[in-house]
Amino acid sequence: MSITLATIKAFQKELADEAIKILAYWEAFSPDPRDNGFYGTVTDENSPVLDAVKGSVLNARILWSFANGYVCTKSEKYLQLANKAFSYYLLHFKDQKFGGAYWYVEAPDKTTKNNHEHLDPVGSKKQVYAQAFWIYALSAYYKVSKREDVLLEAIALFELIEKYSFDPTLGGYIEAFKRDWSSIQDQRLSSKDLNSAKTMNTHLHILEGYMSLYQVWPDSHLKEQICHLLDRFDQHIIDPTTHHLRLFFDANFVPHDATTTSYGHDIEASWLLLEAANITQEPVYIAKMQKHCTDLATASLEGIDPATGGLNYESKLAPADPSTIHILAEKHWWVQAEALVGFLEAYLQTGKSTFYNQAMAIWQYIQHHLLSPTGEWRWGIDAQGQPMTGYYKIGLWKCPYHNLRAMLEGQKRLSIIQDQLSNPL
Repeated sequence: MSITLATIKAFQKELADEAIKILAYWEAFSPDPRDNGFYGTVTDENSPVLDAVKGSVLNARILWSFANGYVCTKSEKYLQLANKAFSYYLLHFKDQKFGGAYWYVEAPDKTTKNNHEHLDPVGSKKQVYAQAFWIYALSAYYKVSKREDVLLEAIALFELIEKYSFDPTLGGYIEAFKRDWSSIQDQRLSSKDLNSAKTMNTHLHILEGYMSLYQVWPDSHLKEQICHLLDRFDQHIIDPTTHHLRLFFDANFVPHDATTTSYGHDIEASWLLLEAANITQEPVYIAKMQKHCTDLATASLEGIDPATGGLNYESKLAPADPSTIHILAEKHWWVQAEALVGFLEAYLQTGKSTFYNQAMAIWQYIQHHLLSPTGEWRWGIDAQGQPMTGYYKIGLWKCPYHNLRAMLEGQKRLSIIQDQLSNPL
């Protein structure tokens, strides 16, 4: 596929149009008038589940998305929705006694107003992944609101993570804690994860939150910790042989599972790590992450389904025969979103048309298979090529962040490609 100014402009417009549609969906279907917040779950048919818990990650990503929606549209309605999301954080998710954000809160008909003292141990736990997403969201909201109290909330979460989660002896960050920040036995982010002290996923999103905070609060200690996180990826998390991410570790960064490859996380990390390095402006880290960007993106190509152009969810080595690889050929929405950005970034780093063409193929796959006729994106497509059933449009893990961000980040990278074609060296 030839790369021309005309095709790039058309590609860019399609992403811009889809960003507007995503924002419009969340404006229409996520607000919950019962408590001036947002529904915890909305079905695939766009019906709210009134008794569903309201997840911290979902609400942080809603705040991030509406703040960025205001940036890209200049529409006051998105700023107002971001204001609402921040107010809800203060009233419901922020633990006024111990600090940090709850993992989830109950639906309004299950709790007294603004009182979550009765939350079960799962709802009240301090999952560091969630704290990091609130930093990410609050930093984005501060950029548009310029409210000092917003920045102070983000800094407070950074300080809590550093106080309780950072491991100064072995490096990296511990996964989760009880409500009072004491140790917890079950640290898992979700039921499908291993119960590990440290994980790739949490480290990636702490890095994401920290680099966003650094853009509005260039603190020297924060920068040190960003570099520390990049070192953890360079030294422990990225497999130097396969160039895939290792996923689960003990406290010493000894891998718990060397059999699973998560293609979505590989391609997501490929561009996020480089962006974090660029923010530090440290040449050594930039050079390292440029190489990792290319290596991770190249390794991610192993997960491409040649029949459809979509990126498979994951692969596992067979325990009895490590030479046998089992592919989970589902195409989840978030994996395709991250692939769009990651392959465009890999093209910018290498100039190899393979990466640009793969980004275009991913976008075509999204258009043909994931865009729902009733708004938003489907959860995914199963191995037989049919829409995955039993999932939801809005929920604990179905948020506007991956797909909206892909539309915005994709446009940025296409603008750079357009400039390069218009002004060749």
